[in-house]
Amino acid sequence: MAGWCRQEELPCTLVGPRRHRSVSVERFSLLLLEFGEIYFEDYSCIYYPNASTESESIDRKERGRLKVCSRSLIFDALDHAYPILKIALRDCKKIERRQQQSGTSSSFVVVCSQYTEMLEGNIVSPHKFVRTEMRCQFSLSYISVDEVLPQIQTLQRASRLLKAEHQKLVNSIVQERHSKVSFNVSWLEDLYEETVVELLGERVTPLVTNPGRIMLTSSRIYFQPYNNVEVEPVLKLQLSELKYVTKRRYLLRHVGLECLCGSGECMFLVLPSPRERNRLHEAIMAQPQVSLSQDSLEEATLNWLRGDMSNYQYLMLLNFLSDRSFNDIMQYPVMPWVVADYTSSSLDLKHPATFRDLSKPIGALNDERLAFFKERYEQMRGTKFLYGTHYSAPGYVLYYLVRAAPEYLLCLQNGKFDQPNRLFHKISRTWENVNTDHADVKELIPEFYQPPGDFLLNLQNLDLGVRSDGVRVNDVILPPWAKSAEDFTTKLQAALECDYVSSHLHHWIDLVFGYKQRGEEALKADNLFHYLTYEGSFNPEFIRDPEELAAIELQIKEFGQTPKQLFTQPHPRKIVVNKSPAVALVSVDGVVCSNGDTTQGLATTSSSTVSQPLTPHSHPPPSPPLHINSNAPPLPAAAQTPPTNRYDEWIHIDAPPDSRSPAKGSCRDTKCLTLKHIDKVHKEAVSAVGVSHDSKSYFSVSNDKTIKVHTLEDNQLLRSSNISNLVSFSKMTVYQ
Repeated sequence: MAGWCRQEELPCTLVGPRRHRSVSVERFSLLLLEFGEIYFEDYSCIYYPNASTESESIDRKERGRLKVCSRSLIFDALDHAYPILKIALRDCKKIERRQQQSGTSSSFVVVCSQYTEMLEGNIVSPHKFVRTEMRCQFSLSYISVDEVLPQIQTLQRASRLLKAEHQKLVNSIVQERHSKVSFNVSWLEDLYEETVVELLGERVTPLVTNPGRIMLTSSRIYFQPYNNVEVEPVLKLQLSELKYVTKRRYLLRHVGLECLCGSGECMFLVLPSPRERNRLHEAIMAQPQVSLSQDSLEEATLNWLRGDMSNYQYLMLLNFLSDRSFNDIMQYPVMPWVVADYTSSSLDLKHPATFRDLSKPIGALNDERLAFFKERYEQMRGTKFLYGTHYSAPGYVLYYLVRAAPEYLLCLQNGKFDQPNRLFHKISRTWENVNTDHADVKELIPEFYQPPGDFLLNLQNLDLGVRSDGVRVNDVILPPWAKSAEDFTTKLQAALECDYVSSHLHHWIDLVFGYKQRGEEALKADNLFHYLTYEGSFNPEFIRDPEELAAIELQIKEFGQTPKQLFTQPHPRKIVVNKSPAVALVSVDGVVCSNGDTTQGLATTSSSTVSQPLTPHSHPPPSPPLHINSNAPPLPAAAQTPPTNRYDEWIHIDAPPDSRSPAKGSCRDTKCLTLKHIDKVHKEAVSAVGVSHDSKSYFSVSNDKTIKVHTLEDNQLLRSSNISNLVSFSKMTVYQ
């Protein structure tokens, strides 16, 4: 599990490699549509713009593609200097065939009260809303207007209906069109593949869902969209390369399934119902080529406690298990603010004042502001909450990523950037706001801990406006202790992994993923959010009113969701040990360290021969046993890989000549320790050793996830156990 969050294994994030636009690449994307709008089909056409004379309109004609969508018509010219034209069907006064004296026409006329221009000059910028009447004409190139116009006119009539009636009519059109489409088997990679199951579904990417057909074969899983918006006609993942197959929530419904390959290729699918989602999941898991193993969250936590996973990796894993995904911006992975000093010239990671109090949620860091929240809470009627905003929401994610993913912010905010004064401009100002603003309690996103931090730079030369103080919004202004974006994210990464954060991170885990996330414990911890952000607060399946359901989905979309609860009791504290290669003999339920003091834990050894002095380590008091939420999902199914290395010996070391005698009550003198080679104790590297109280046996812990007890005299195996079982194994708890 230590390698779960390698960057190459993560799905493409919003700040990943970006496709270079050119004249040969179509500019249209589903991000140009309204939330929930459906793209049906497109047609080659000639566009005749509004002009004072017919000859002028002909002279200014443009060739391109007409996109027919459920709420709009969109024209994308082949010449990318020309803007994309979007006409909302609700703004259309007239859509009719163009009359010609010579006979039938392949053209139709659109008269609208207003329209929108986008991506003029192929530059990402706020949309231009033109509020003037326009009359334009479309001439279809390869299809009769009789095959297209009736459909457009039906959608125009639907746009004038109430929201519920409009959605009902659009759904009937969608179902009729989709029922006529089957999966095109000619797109199968191998003609000998056997079909296992074919289902209807949607592919989810940030802010977008695209309907299509899902085909599972004996070798691959395919997704064939109903439209042609994807670069490839079908998307596919090879079953033998799958690394994780995980059930997901989508809009608080248990209908999602995310498949991720080791290469980073991924597919987030949404099925019509939980039953069909489970059917697809079971069918995938039943295929012989899918070689997956189920590990436990308990084991992953122990891996983190003993240092086999970094703090970043463990937090990313908890995000993954709690339904956070880079594909779903409504449940984007959340990371903590850990540094509180953004004004000093240097960053001191050994000074506690450098860090944020991880035992408190962002909203409780400022006592004066918290008092306001509590007073408002007492005055509320109905379901109460402390914070009306959330620490993770689409708007907050895109606030941070406006420079790297401007198209997504324009989509979320109906074609507009935010006011320059409210854009992400300066790190210290953002930290100040989350400590003082009554409507700002946002945490961070993973990109802050991933060098080189290009999302902080205005690499696309976006025009983000000028602030009221006259400063143009460009690259994010960094703290004095950061020389560059890469230096900033590298230092934040170091801060996240430092000893202070490691020994306090369990508090933040309790707040976000653990027992302080909801209920009475959340209220005690000043960590209570709006009830609709929590899983299980309502059941969408029981809501029959489309408008009510749409309102709830809008709430979820705009205000965020709390992660799935993973722990129901306090999370164990990570044991921070000296990182030197010296070996320490410490206690495990009766094993004593070299000075005779009883200590919980095993200290790390170096995999190389060690000759440094023996140094006893002191540790914090033992953490309570680990309690996993019974409803928490299993770890993502990870492909099994053989061990990459084996070690056939481990080392005892001599104590230094000047070692003091053991304290009174110790059973042995460390001076008697001698170097001793013992062969083939574990399959992999030994990470810790200890000697029993009576000096007759030794304990060893290895990266093969086992703990073994041998006699010192003749090396006889007394006991062996998997570390993942240690929570319930006698009283023995192993930490590193």
